[in-house]
Amino acid sequence: MGVGATLIDLISGIFSPTLGVMAATGMIKGFLALLAYFNMLSPDSGTYQILYSVGDSFFYFLPIFLGYNAANKFGMNKYVGMALGASLLYPNITALSTGESLGTFLAGTAFQTEIYTKFLGIPVLLPAGGYASTVIPIVLAAWAASKIEKALKKVIPDVVKTFLVPMGTLAIAVPLTFLVVGPIANLAASAIGLITSTIYGLSPVIAGI
Repeated sequence: MGVGATLIDLISGIFSPTLGVMAATGMIKGFLALLAYFNMLSPDSGTYQILYSVGDSFFYFLPIFLGYNAANKFGMNKYVGMALGASLLYPNITALSTGESLGTFLAGTAFQTEIYTKFLGIPVLLPAGGYASTVIPIVLAAWAASKIEKALKKVIPDVVKTFLVPMGTLAIAVPLTFLVVGPIANLAASAIGLITSTIYGLSPVIAGI
């Protein structure tokens, strides 16, 4: 397939399995917004909070669902893909993005990113709020992890592949994601947002089209 067809096949293969649930949870959030707007249900009530958790949890934990789908698409262990997505949402990691900054990367630009911690002395760039609800990082991370997994399968004996391949894949892919893949994906997402907002500033009609 050509580049365009390959990209469409990749996107559809990763997102199609989740579209039904994504639409359903989005509709729940929409109905709750209407009920709150017309004062039919208070956002502080337990009913609202429980129903909102149904609608919002899918989007918050989206990297885990996409990790499964992406792993399936790239032909790797699907549960390794889920573990990779879960590592991006681990509470201690997410909490780092709300802590004290150790420095700023590309300060003063649209791509400014804070440094909150280090891995083996290497600065780790984390987006504000962590990787919750993100899309690009987990897809790129799963692709990189699939290459690592295939390489390990070639050198690790069959008798211990069951646990050593996933262990090695995650031990390499997770730090690689936080150090390289995640920041690159975050910069790409920022660039897309900047382009979109710039077009919208010039003409909302063109941006809509």
